[in-house]
Amino acid sequence: MNNTYDFGFTYGQYVDGYVFVDFTRDGQWNPATDVPLPGITVWLTNSQGGVVGVLTDGTGHYRADVPAGSTTVLVDTNSASFPPGLVLTDNTFGQGENPGTVNVPPDGSAWDNAGYRKSTPPLPSLLSLTAHAVAGEVAVNWGRLAEFGTVAYDLQP
Repeated sequence: MNNTYDFGFTYGQYVDGYVFVDFTRDGQWNPATDVPLPGITVWLTNSQGGVVGVLTDGTGHYRADVPAGSTTVLVDTNSASFPPGLVLTDNTFGQGENPGTVNVPPDGSAWDNAGYRKSTPPLPSLLSLTAHAVAGEVAVNWGRLAEFGTVAYDLQP
């Protein structure tokens, strides 16, 4: 008779991915050019309603075992460890959404990368812009609200 009981469980499936700064702003993880975000909390809500939080490692990678089915992945951007001034990257390749949802097949895996980029402040609106070319030099005069300036460009070789 075996009196050993195992109340733990494991799944044959998992979700993994990378959380990163999309340095090239191309919307996809590229370990040669992008910057990983270590120590970021990623919350996963699995198909059975269970929630687990994992931290990204030194390479920005996370992994969590989950049951088959739909899993929602949420990067905790409100955490103190999340760098300020980042916004989601382009979502052309599905790596610029938060939260993201993946479908994990039985005995399989799914990935969900989350890319961020530095936010770009809006360009100030110009009230005026003029350019004058004289003897191979161009002077550009610009103005906005209470600020005016001139920039000269020498076009001589």
